[in-house]
Amino acid sequence: MELKQIKCFYETCKYHSFSEAAEHLFMTQQGVSKTIRQLEKELGVPLFSRSAAGISLTPEGEYLKTRSEILLIGLDETVNHLHAMRQEHTLRLGLSNGMRLVLAEDLLERFTNTFPECSVWVTEGSDLHCEQDVRSGVTDLAITVAPVDESVFEKMSLFSEPVCVLVNRDNPLSKKDTLEFADLKGQKLILLDERNKCYTNIIRRCYREGIYPDIAFTVPELLSVLELCQSNQGIAFTLLCLENRLTYDRVRFLPLIGADQWELCMITRKGAKGNSALEKFRDYILMRNEEKTLSTGLAAE
Repeated sequence: MELKQIKCFYETCKYHSFSEAAEHLFMTQQGVSKTIRQLEKELGVPLFSRSAAGISLTPEGEYLKTRSEILLIGLDETVNHLHAMRQEHTLRLGLSNGMRLVLAEDLLERFTNTFPECSVWVTEGSDLHCEQDVRSGVTDLAITVAPVDESVFEKMSLFSEPVCVLVNRDNPLSKKDTLEFADLKGQKLILLDERNKCYTNIIRRCYREGIYPDIAFTVPELLSVLELCQSNQGIAFTLLCLENRLTYDRVRFLPLIGADQWELCMITRKGAKGNSALEKFRDYILMRNEEKTLSTGLAAE
């Protein structure tokens, strides 16, 4: 006796009709009738009395209906419990643009190796997209860029990195060892788009320094920024820690004197109930941060 047969039998009992049962089971009426006949043959008893007026349960059918109902309720409870267990050990993680490049390459792999019962579902997007996903409950936690609205989010600061300038080697600025904001005058800028905090931070700082920024490109992903700089379409802003990770031979990473620090943080929604996977991941990230093994720019384990 198979589960499919039990479901087919129970739906037929429920609707007192092979045709209606077939409709709800997404089967043909002939398919339902055949399944019931196979079940009757296997059990060796008639389950329905068939007549011109329709079908009715036999005593054996009445008994099987009662037992089937208990079986199917138990199955639903089991499936629901398994889904709940799955959710308890699944982390929905958001990463803002470029975060995969900044974080240690094996971070997620090490986490799941350490906690094999946990799985991680990752989405990537702009800083504002990551915040919105945490706010709406689409993701449980995000690793993104400060500042964030701390009336909405629980924020855990991780580390800060200095912003540097990415300059093509054909650009005269590449001959310098460090740059100042005054060096940016007249340069074409390549920026992550306005959904990323880097855009706002750089624009504001340029205005503070008396520089009217000449924006050549705004793009949604950090890799696009790097590729445009590689082809000498302008200068870009990135993190010094990426110098050892990226292999762009046509560019130099130059420290920007007086630049603001870029702060990495974890955020969760205030008041949101966390699951087991979230708590384990948060503790794991904080431990790796204390060990100075969270970022590519820090010492490897």
